[in-house]
Amino acid sequence: MKKRSTRNRTSRKNQFDNGTVVGTYAFRFNGTSMVTVAAGAAPIPYYLIGVGLIELDGQGNVTSGKQTSSATPLSGANASLLLCEYQLSGTYQVNGDGTGTATITFTPTTSGCAAEGGDFSLVLTDPNGDSFWLISTGATFIGNSAYTPDEVVQVEAVRLNK
Repeated sequence: MKKRSTRNRTSRKNQFDNGTVVGTYAFRFNGTSMVTVAAGAAPIPYYLIGVGLIELDGQGNVTSGKQTSSATPLSGANASLLLCEYQLSGTYQVNGDGTGTATITFTPTTSGCAAEGGDFSLVLTDPNGDSFWLISTGATFIGNSAYTPDEVVQVEAVRLNK
């Protein structure tokens, strides 16, 4: 009869931390946003899509990044495409189980585009931190809290280098 090993098994429960996600990541996103553009006006639904690069330092900081996004109203007589470019900064936190959060500031480099802040839930999709997903959990127009967008956005990111 074989004797069962009593050796301690390593738990994978707490194998992740901020250092798991370090380097330059390419990302793409899409979603919708309900934006009120004037006091008393009904919110307008917008479709959002974009791509970018983000640099994570392994210490919980977004050290740099850039994003190009397109937004277009899904209704309205004067619907037109809005193309914006942003610089990114912020923070992130990865928990031991591979989930986490991120807070990112989007500073426009294109005139006519609003500065925005976003909160996200994060989950690693690779045990080495080579990819992760984000979903939006809150958004704000920086400097204009009267018109808070109500967003549903998903993000997929893939590491390019460490």
